[in-house]
Amino acid sequence: MSAEDIRVDDLLEAFFVTRFQKRLPFEDARKGLGYPLRRLGVVGLSQRDIEELTELGQGVFQDGDVHGIAKRIWERQGASPLAVVIANIVNSVEKHDKREAVVGAIFGAYTRLESGRMREAVLGAIGGALAATTYSDLQDFLGESEMSWQRWAKMGDVE
Repeated sequence: MSAEDIRVDDLLEAFFVTRFQKRLPFEDARKGLGYPLRRLGVVGLSQRDIEELTELGQGVFQDGDVHGIAKRIWERQGASPLAVVIANIVNSVEKHDKREAVVGAIFGAYTRLESGRMREAVLGAIGGALAATTYSDLQDFLGESEMSWQRWAKMGDVE
């Protein structure tokens, strides 16, 4: 894909429409784990996907072993690509990152929610989980090294 193929205005619209005009992620998050998963039905999550991802998320938040639940999702014939990706992400990250990963993946999948496109939801889930877990790990690093956000932001400056 070349730079000419990327329409930045169209892509940024997804962020601004979803986050600031509709405020769906924030509003939906306040309704509990199952609600945003049901909302993702518009991109193709089936009722079974929603139930199993709810079970996966509950396992994460109860500090349970989620491997069996994740494996059931990714091995199930007919599981949506989004359910498989979320299950794999949550299963693959370190235990201390699982909460951030599941929340980041679910709300990252809200990217272009109105388009109803599975591919965009999957890519959003991956990006959301990566951003959420990186932020969490960076906070830990800064705390352990007694470094401020301001100092970190100046590190690696291009001169």
